[in-house]
Amino acid sequence: MFAIFFEFCQTVIGIFRLEQGPKDLPYSVLGMGLSLFVYALVKFGVEFFKLPGEAALMSGLADTLIMVLIAGGALLVRGLSRRIPQTLMACAVVGFLINLAALLVTALMSISHVPLTSTYALRVLTFPLTVWNVIINAHILRQALSGGFVLGLVLSLIIFGAAWAVNTAISPDPGTINLGTGALGRQPL
Repeated sequence: MFAIFFEFCQTVIGIFRLEQGPKDLPYSVLGMGLSLFVYALVKFGVEFFKLPGEAALMSGLADTLIMVLIAGGALLVRGLSRRIPQTLMACAVVGFLINLAALLVTALMSISHVPLTSTYALRVLTFPLTVWNVIINAHILRQALSGGFVLGLVLSLIIFGAAWAVNTAISPDPGTINLGTGALGRQPL
């Protein structure tokens, strides 16, 4: 069991280094479902610091659904439906890890004594993570679709843009982030 987990982690590291792709992950519908669940959960956690509880939940679920529909749809259109579980697992695991890092940054800003209540500071700190996520997803989608990097990048940007548009629509006030005022009801320091 440990050997399987270690091999999975090595493959994920290879994907982060742009050396391996989704085809190197095990084919598992259960693994895909579990990875999508933890991705939605951590996405909810990130959004929870910025939005009220219900909106954060909707945002996490919408983000996951957008990724499934666009990536899965592209694979279906290309006749590559057998690659859907591995591709979505790869995108979800990568998204989970990157959003976990964003959650850490957001949580640290929330509990810091520095008054960082503007969106600017949070965006500056999480921008490199967003760019890296788009690049890795482009690499994953390129390999899954057996296409060029431009195709993967376009699809990755479509996923990012659609998720951003939905999250902006869900946010009660997209111009501000109320760090730490999610369902816990804490006020920023």
